[in-house]
Amino acid sequence: GGWGSYLLTMTIISHLQHHPGQGPDHTKAETNLGALLIDYLHLYGLRFNMERIGISVRDGGSFFQKRSQGWADATRPFLLSVEDPKNPASDLARNSFNVRNVQRAFEGAYFSLAVPAATGNTETLLGSILQWDSRWDS
Repeated sequence: GGWGSYLLTMTIISHLQHHPGQGPDHTKAETNLGALLIDYLHLYGLRFNMERIGISVRDGGSFFQKRSQGWADATRPFLLSVEDPKNPASDLARNSFNVRNVQRAFEGAYFSLAVPAATGNTETLLGSILQWDSRWDS
């Protein structure tokens, strides 16, 4: 009941469809995979309202109100909803009952990678691993 590989792939596709360029020149998201990872973890770990919003990757991607699709589950409102691009009437995430654990894991990963430790060091863990080389600017 967590996130299988297909569901994970759909959330990554949706994230890429809606993500603005974050590379050094702010136009090429693919030039900064670290930013994409951090933004994905932030979105699905902290910001995405799984109780109200669903995800579609069809036709360039969109978000929708779960109620409008009839996918709001009063007994399990926390469930993620992701439209199956091959069968739009199907919710790929309808059985993702461990989604809160996945969300907490993403939140923890976000804070571990993106937020400087309380040691007074201003560098993040991800920043200490991924060093930018000015030769890559050309």
